[in-house]
Amino acid sequence: MLRLKADSQKAVDVFVKRIVAAGTVWALDDDGRVARCDAHESDAQVIPVFSDAAYARRGAACWGDAYLAFDVDLDFFMETALPFCIDEGHLVGPNWDGNMAGAEVDAATLLERIRQASR
Repeated sequence: MLRLKADSQKAVDVFVKRIVAAGTVWALDDDGRVARCDAHESDAQVIPVFSDAAYARRGAACWGDAYLAFDVDLDFFMETALPFCIDEGHLVGPNWDGNMAGAEVDAATLLERIRQASR
C-alpha cells in the first residue's frame, strides 16, 4: 500500500510539472460532459485529468469507446475548472494509470500546487 501511495504521489508531481510546462491539461469527454467516477475513500466524485494526450487516450480506452480525450488550456483549468471542482466538492485524479487508479486529490490543494509550480 505504501508503494502505491508513493507511486500515486509521483504521478501527481509529474502531472503538475508537465501541465505547467505545456500549458495544457487533458480530460475525458463523456457524451458532452467531463468524465467522473466515485471516489474510493469518500462520497465525492473524481474527475480524472492527464498531463498529455497519450495518458488521456489510455484513460479513454480503459473506460470504453464512448470516451474521448480532449485538451483544456491551463489558464481555463486553473481559473474555471478547478474552482468548479472546489465548489462542487469534486476531487481530481491526476495522471491515473492504465487501470484508471491513482491519487484522488483535493481540487484546492492541486490548484495551489500548480500555482506554486508556475512561479
